[in-house]
Amino acid sequence: MTRLAADLWPAVADPHRIELAVLNLVTNARDALQGAGEIRIETENLPAGAPRPGTVPAGDLVVLTVADTGDGMSPDVLARAFEPFFTTKPQGKGTGLGLAQVYGTARQLGGAITLRSRHGEGTTASIYLLRGEVVAGADADRTQGRGVATDATRILVVDDDPQVRAVAVTLLEELGYGVVEASGGAEALRLLHGGNRIDLLLTDYAMPGMTGTELAGRALALDPAPGVLMMTGYADAAALPSEGVPVLRKPFALDELRAAVERLLSKRPGRVLPFRRVAEAEDGGGQLA
Repeated sequence: MTRLAADLWPAVADPHRIELAVLNLVTNARDALQGAGEIRIETENLPAGAPRPGTVPAGDLVVLTVADTGDGMSPDVLARAFEPFFTTKPQGKGTGLGLAQVYGTARQLGGAITLRSRHGEGTTASIYLLRGEVVAGADADRTQGRGVATDATRILVVDDDPQVRAVAVTLLEELGYGVVEASGGAEALRLLHGGNRIDLLLTDYAMPGMTGTELAGRALALDPAPGVLMMTGYADAAALPSEGVPVLRKPFALDELRAAVERLLSKRPGRVLPFRRVAEAEDGGGQLA
């Protein structure tokens, strides 16, 4: 069922990313119901000065909520809900990227997401978006998190899977790095040769057209060359570079990503910020995509 505010303010948002975020939340809610229960989608205005969780930004906000009447999540599950690759579903039934991508979308738009769960009362996910006018052109790119801070260490993330790429971008931005992204080797090379300062290249191994190994070789031939970090879920280790290029295996935890990046950037100091999770729990069960 839906409860949509008739006088809803415009919000700073990318319609495609919000659509995917809602799809991810509804899919999780559907799976939590296990065939019986209710999913509720709500929208509302949250005026400046109105009560809100402490991690939610100040000012006028638009709130999008997806709630279910499933069993809810346990405190341990809820504490890890936004971790990339974390899932409670059977192997092959979930990637563990759904909530991580929703988190990333909210953060890249300058907002936040909260989760509340209580045993027997289901789970409520609320996305908080900044109030604003219709965003177009260059401003739309900025709100999607594609802008790069000029004083930050710059990392180029390359992956043909948009979910994995979005999660990696979000985590790196949360750590304080400036991030640009590419969907493949050819696009990455254009960025590397286009006068952009790239301090580190984080690339997937298995990509169509150009493998991560090929891209890494071309990047390391540049002067100056960026640091290169490979990420892969590929099982055949013999196919991966053996020297000079460290490998980060998927699924990886935030701390593993942080440590691998910091090792490569030890001679290029960057501004490191703590990763923030927004979650509130009491008790329950639930499944995460």
